Amino acid sequence: MTLLSIVGLAAGAALGGVLSATGRTTLILPVLQVGGTLWMNALRMVALPLALANVVSSMANTGTARAAGRIGGAIALYLVMLLFGAAVVWTVVPPILHRISVDRAALLQMKAPTPESASGAKESGKSDGSPGDFVTALVPRNLVRSAVNEEFLPLVIFAILFGLAMQRIDP
Repeated sequence: MTLLSIVGLAAGAALGGVLSATGRTTLILPVLQVGGTLWMNALRMVALPLALANVVSSMANTGTARAAGRIGGAIALYLVMLLFGAAVVWTVVPPILHRISVDRAALLQMKAPTPESASGAKESGKSDGSPGDFVTALVPRNLVRSAVNEEFLPLVIFAILFGLAMQRIDP
């Protein structure tokens, strides 16, 4: 099956190259786009429930939960070390940078917003939230809305917490 997938991928790339070189993409491209969109949507439709069910069932297993706890502890230690390193850099680097002369015109040009970045910020519609907003967004208020918006991180965190809660249930 893997070999067939690789052969299909190579054949699709070759066919796309030939069609692009000949300029005959106007007829087949819309059909391929619809087929590709349907395929990707079908994969998303299947992947999310399978991933969440896998996380819930693995977290309900006691051994997996202990391993996840050890991994979480290691991540917390890494985060503390990362914050310590950032604090060291924050205190050491500014005095060094103040000794370096910088061209003021170049600095002002770098600070000026570009049209692409300004339009990209307006199009995304997301504000520069605080770290507290990010942390509170990790626990979804509405699971269905998170699934519809394809917000996978809050869904996975919910699945982990749900699996851990399932451990407490009497068989």
